[in-house]
Amino acid sequence: MRSAAVLLFAAFTGSAFSAPSQVARNEGYVIPDLGDGVFTASFGEHGLVNVTRISDIDYDAVPGVSARDGLAPRALPISRFGCYRASQNHNDWEIVRANFKNMCNQGVRIPGHGIRYAVSGVQVAFGCSWGGENACSGGEYDEFLAFINGNCGGWNGGWVDMDNWKKQYGMEQRGEAICGRSISWG
Repeated sequence: MRSAAVLLFAAFTGSAFSAPSQVARNEGYVIPDLGDGVFTASFGEHGLVNVTRISDIDYDAVPGVSARDGLAPRALPISRFGCYRASQNHNDWEIVRANFKNMCNQGVRIPGHGIRYAVSGVQVAFGCSWGGENACSGGEYDEFLAFINGNCGGWNGGWVDMDNWKKQYGMEQRGEAICGRSISWG
């Protein structure tokens, strides 16, 4: 496992909406260049981030149907969403989607004020929590991607906030800030 400490200076301000609304950008954590892999990051009151590699990327990952995927779908309680630029590498997109879903389907939880994410090439798939520990589900992630494809266009990245669950899912390219609410202690 590899760990790194990074000071974080970004802040996020937001307001609640009763129906999903689009906002211009998602300020927050910019992923450090630690190579491809599956990671977790935790945030403290003073902005210190501890990043830990959980595993390497499985480049041959093919998401199978699991018990968690097979649960009856329910609508994600999306409060707001945002769109990122289109993916430049569809292979990276599919690799991080499969690795993130596989991690979620193994029962991994998103830590409170933390992030779980998968990186391959230029693409990042992620889940964040700005409350307590949060469940992560491959089926929810697919539902998120369907929402983003419908609202941002196919192969575009994006994110959704779910205020009721204090959770966010996203897909973006390296260099975009993610998970602003997870790092805010205000």
